[in-house]
Amino acid sequence: MAAEGGSDYNLVAIKVSALCDIPLLIKASKGMVEAQRTFFRLAEACGEPGQEDAWGVPFAASSDTVLDAEAFKRGFPDGCVDLKAVDVRGRGHVDLVDWTSYWTPSRISEKLSQCKCSETFAVLSPAELERLSEAEERITTVGMYAREHGVRLLVDAEWTKSQPAMDYLALRVAAQCNVVTAQYPNATVLQTYQTYLRGSLGRCERDLALAEREGWVFGGKIVRGAYIVQERAEAAEAGRVSPIWDTLPLTEENFHATITACLSSHRQGNQVMVASHNPDSLLFTVRMMSDLKLDPKESGVLFGQLLGMAEAVSFSLAKHGYRVFKYMPYGPLDEVVPYLLRRTQENSTLLGSPAVSAERHMLAQEVFRRATGGFRLPFSS
Repeated sequence: MAAEGGSDYNLVAIKVSALCDIPLLIKASKGMVEAQRTFFRLAEACGEPGQEDAWGVPFAASSDTVLDAEAFKRGFPDGCVDLKAVDVRGRGHVDLVDWTSYWTPSRISEKLSQCKCSETFAVLSPAELERLSEAEERITTVGMYAREHGVRLLVDAEWTKSQPAMDYLALRVAAQCNVVTAQYPNATVLQTYQTYLRGSLGRCERDLALAEREGWVFGGKIVRGAYIVQERAEAAEAGRVSPIWDTLPLTEENFHATITACLSSHRQGNQVMVASHNPDSLLFTVRMMSDLKLDPKESGVLFGQLLGMAEAVSFSLAKHGYRVFKYMPYGPLDEVVPYLLRRTQENSTLLGSPAVSAERHMLAQEVFRRATGGFRLPFSS
């Protein structure tokens, strides 16, 4: 359907949890988080307990941290994993990008527990590894089908407890579907980065580096996030630091820093969507595109807003030649309206700025419009 939309740019959003059961994703994520924690233990660069992001990276971690042969011998004295197996670039040491690329779910289940610096974690059984492999095949099938039809896939982000495994699956598909050829000159798969999460900038930068090293182009959708209430409540119940930034200014700073990381390292074929209703953030992106001389139409930098929201900025961007998309959740009323209500709840809980107050009002209007079949609430400031 999307391919027949009459445009040379068509997008469809998908959820990994629709193609793989969530308990399995959560269990696989625990192993992936432990793998990254182990990296910093081996490097003797651990932070304070609980002071880490959703992927197991300490808040105070340095991007320059590497593991050398001595660190490997300290962690794997029996040689079950040596430096040469992980050091695919032949540098004599490995960074976090090299390390995470090596630790697939099967290797985590087979070898990670043998590391002297690894703590106990849930190991996937052969049957669970097979189910995860089947999920990867399903997502790859969708990705390849989209690629053949010229449709880009926006892979939604979800809860942090299952996000590491979702990231893994999305990047595995991107590595296959984002290889540039004469027939397919642009990225097909766009991974989502929720910038209200601590560590999301580092994750984005590592994925940018991974794409360049492995020879495929990067695809990313940059958003603020939509699970603030649930994430904070879950962290408080578990007695750990919330994965969400404490304040709106910190989230805004991280959002803009992630945009900067993507645009400043932009390569031909990269596809980056800035999904926001915030005029200041959109203006920030437009100015950066101008400074970097990124063509509004051909650079692969896209803008996205929910259907029925921020119409003024959407039309203004389109009028000036930028590629703008309206994100349209569709389905039964009892499934679509809760999606809009959740966004209203999240925004009202954390964000109290005038701009977001206006956004909450527009969300309320859209909920009312859909529930009543077209009428709008009278506007009031």
